[in-house]
Amino acid sequence: VLFEHVDFDGNASSGPPYATGLYIVTLGTNWTFRNCHIHDFPGDLIQQRGLSHVLWEYNKFARNFQDATRHGDMIENDMA
Repeated sequence: VLFEHVDFDGNASSGPPYATGLYIVTLGTNWTFRNCHIHDFPGDLIQQRGLSHVLWEYNKFARNFQDATRHGDMIENDMA
């Protein structure tokens, strides 16, 4: 799966409500994100679970949110 030159715009960098940008839950392999802009999500920018062989190449990450009860990761990677 290839995502190239995609603008993932959450349209808000502060919360609430808390939300995740890209929430990828699949047992997939060989995913590539290239030259994408992932920004302005009120929470984690990316949560990926179960993916293997993922390439993040030449992307721009900007403006996510965290507070005392919730963390805001750029990429949260959990293996299935």
